[in-house]
Amino acid sequence: MFKFLLYPLSLMYSIPVKIRNILYDLNILKCKYFDKAISIGNITVGGTGKTPHTEYLASLLQSTYKTAVLSRGYKRKSKGFLYVSENHSYIDVGDEPLQIAQKFKKITVAVCANRVYAINKLQTEKKINLTILDDAFQHRKVKPKFSILLTTYSNPFFKDHLLPFGRLRDNKEEYTRAKIIIITKCPKNIKPIEKTIWKDNIKLKPFQELFFSTEKYLPLKKVFTMEKSSFEPKDLKDFSLLLITGIANSDGFLKYIKENISQKVTHLNFGDHHNFTKKDIIQITNVFNEINDLKKIIITTEKDAMRLKSYDFQEEFKEKMYFQPIEIEFLFDAKPEFDNKIIELISQN
Repeated sequence: MFKFLLYPLSLMYSIPVKIRNILYDLNILKCKYFDKAISIGNITVGGTGKTPHTEYLASLLQSTYKTAVLSRGYKRKSKGFLYVSENHSYIDVGDEPLQIAQKFKKITVAVCANRVYAINKLQTEKKINLTILDDAFQHRKVKPKFSILLTTYSNPFFKDHLLPFGRLRDNKEEYTRAKIIIITKCPKNIKPIEKTIWKDNIKLKPFQELFFSTEKYLPLKKVFTMEKSSFEPKDLKDFSLLLITGIANSDGFLKYIKENISQKVTHLNFGDHHNFTKKDIIQITNVFNEINDLKKIIITTEKDAMRLKSYDFQEEFKEKMYFQPIEIEFLFDAKPEFDNKIIELISQN
């Protein structure tokens, strides 16, 4: 009921957002075009699966192009431009850039709020010939070769509203700037007829392509050693789990854990990109110790693992802390079609 009191604030927020976009559309506010850059992002606040899709693109393109991933490094404490090393702390570069840098040794990862400056620097210093702009769809100072827009199956942008009444940070009409739209976090059993329904609901333009992806959960890994776990999901059905999440929306992850690993779950849910404090670490330790079961482990997300492993846990805790890697899968056997479309768009003059 009280949420509707926020609707007038959304209307007020929409005015500067619309004016800004009009000024860019009329070229009054200037943007810089980069033929060697592609953008992936959303118009929703968090939770669309941007990082695994960015990693998919990095994996697809790193062998063909001298590739970089550029992010602003959300919640990092450092300033300006910074090349990301796998040995950095998440405090300096942000959890998502650190995760990508640790997984992809062949590509350059950098953080900078000034993307125009950063792209020029990457092209000059590292001879980068393809920059993947992470979370840059709404960043209109840069005009990439093409943009990929993500929206979730459960909360599509066309049914949402602007902040603070809804979760949109930009006008839903801006979807027309994307060449590719991906419906993320889909159930694996969606029917082909839904493709037509979604195209109609989005009002897909003739120049746009629509794809559907889902999350594939991989074997657990140890947080502090990155080694693969010897556990299979079936081995953990009798275990008690402490689940730690600091992501935008943990509902899907919690559902997967309960349906596929164990029903005995204690969940500590923190805010997105949460910077864990000593108080949090004490809470995690105490809650885990209070679980009265000899067979118990801690499971967290890959992004949270980037932050948690910087803290000084006792050795017995380190041995019992695992994270859940994920990757994306395209539904309707659309992986070859998606891959070819990406290469085609990059190659176009």
